[in-house]
Amino acid sequence: PIPITPGMNRAEICETLSQLRDQHPVADLAFYAARDLSKTDWHPFITAALERNPVILEATQSLTIDQLIETLQALPNESVYDATRVAQPDEVWNYQRGDGLECAVVLATCLRARDPARALKLTVRPDQATLLAGDTPYHFPSKKGLQHEIDL
Repeated sequence: PIPITPGMNRAEICETLSQLRDQHPVADLAFYAARDLSKTDWHPFITAALERNPVILEATQSLTIDQLIETLQALPNESVYDATRVAQPDEVWNYQRGDGLECAVVLATCLRARDPARALKLTVRPDQATLLAGDTPYHFPSKKGLQHEIDL
């Protein structure tokens, strides 16, 4: 069992889970469920983004890539999640807002669906996310403070 009680606040629960991560797989998975990319491997999040977001694909199928980028850049640069937690593409579309990192992942998801062979690379810096699609870079300002590089 994980020693969490109803009287614990969020910070206490997070601390308890953090202390148990190395010995308890369920405690470790809690950080994946929260999508806190500062505390997890990015591959499961990216795999889910690219393979399990039908809403964004259906909603944007009639948009050109330029129209999609315009739409993403027009969204408020605000995540539905705090700090280093990251929304999936369907959430960005449903809530019509997203941090630049989240918008870069939306673009990657749509590009992958349209052209599965296209090389994609996501480079995240504390204040910017860049999706390199083939030879074309797409830049989005980010407030997540994360740093990572991943081939998609």
